[in-house]
Amino acid sequence: MSTNFSTRLESWIKNEKKALEIITNATKLYHDNAVELILFRRKLVDKSVTEVINDHEYARKFAQFNVSLDDSLEISRVLSTLDLAPSKIDIGKLGHEWQQEKSQYKNLEDFLKDKLNSFIGKDKLNMKPKDVVLYGFGRIGRLAARILTEQVGVGAQLRLKAIVVRKSGADDLVKRASLLRKDSVHGKINGTVSVDEENNLLIVNGNVIHVIYASHPKEIDYTKYDINDALIIDNTGMWRTREDLMNHLQAKGNA
Repeated sequence: MSTNFSTRLESWIKNEKKALEIITNATKLYHDNAVELILFRRKLVDKSVTEVINDHEYARKFAQFNVSLDDSLEISRVLSTLDLAPSKIDIGKLGHEWQQEKSQYKNLEDFLKDKLNSFIGKDKLNMKPKDVVLYGFGRIGRLAARILTEQVGVGAQLRLKAIVVRKSGADDLVKRASLLRKDSVHGKINGTVSVDEENNLLIVNGNVIHVIYASHPKEIDYTKYDINDALIIDNTGMWRTREDLMNHLQAKGNA
């Protein structure tokens, strides 16, 4: 019995080490290349080792995919050596295909270079960062802010630069930060939120976000905040027609 216990414990510790390296490789790719590694739609960045192990178990037992920590680890190692463009890569799917097609390739690296040919070379996708402004900051706006700040990576895609609201009191910024930190339904934000009241800023996971107080889009000069040609997400529900929403194009710097 003690031998069985020791063997199982040793195996578990080995799996923990594999999962930790997978997370490390995924994190490096995320921050260095804006590449998001997932395992059958489940992200690998900011996960615990037990979550990664359980995700592999789930894929094998319930999704009926032949994936292993060993394959995922080797795939993540090779991906870390490639000059990948910003992308989302499913290493579970790649691992499953590798098991089926490995006889057709000299090695794993050749297999991955073939499968990901259109993503190798950082200039392949030629992606330019896009500024985002949330017009309104109710529950929908706060959930959008969570998504944008939790998945910013190296800022190569969407960057939340500003939030436009009407001021509701002396402690407006502090109250909005508190609501962003914890939602009564969705719980705590995955990260940190701090306030710079002097400069009307929210700093969320390192993202510096201007809080602009205005009652109408025409009042705003986005160029003052180094924002140009932004994607405006109007979540106020105030303007619903195309004609009304065209008001956002009247703001300076967004025409």
